[in-house]
Amino acid sequence: MWLLLARRGVKFATSKVVYRRMSSSGFLIDEAEYSFLKDLGLSKKNLGVYDGQWRGSGQVLTSYCPANARPIAEVVQATPADYEAAMAASTAAWQQWADLPAPKRGEIVRQMGDALRRYKEPLGKLVSLEMGKILAEGEGEVQEYIDVCDYPGGSFTHHR
Repeated sequence: MWLLLARRGVKFATSKVVYRRMSSSGFLIDEAEYSFLKDLGLSKKNLGVYDGQWRGSGQVLTSYCPANARPIAEVVQATPADYEAAMAASTAAWQQWADLPAPKRGEIVRQMGDALRRYKEPLGKLVSLEMGKILAEGEGEVQEYIDVCDYPGGSFTHHR
């Protein structure tokens, strides 16, 4: 918010403590307050393409916290070749998915919802951190995905 106000010409009196914190070059992921990021399996540099395994050989993108403009972590983006490999893998995976009976697909989606439930709090914190939302909204976003996973689980069991 301070950044938005500064862009609009609002002047601030800054203390040395605030200035030091704002100018810190460290990544939030390395600070104890943000240990939930590592609990989610994230690291300072993350591969950003998944095709059955994590990969990425493109440019590195830094994710910043909108609340304090500090870097959270980095992600290695896809190159065109990475993208093509991921598309080929997803096409093959789609065929395997389509061949599964609907009740089996429903069970897998239900299990995905269970995994989201287990990590709802840290995932909500991640959404809040990256998007600048309050924690309740971040957790609400995760809950929406849980609800999406719960709905088909029941309907898949009624189809063959």
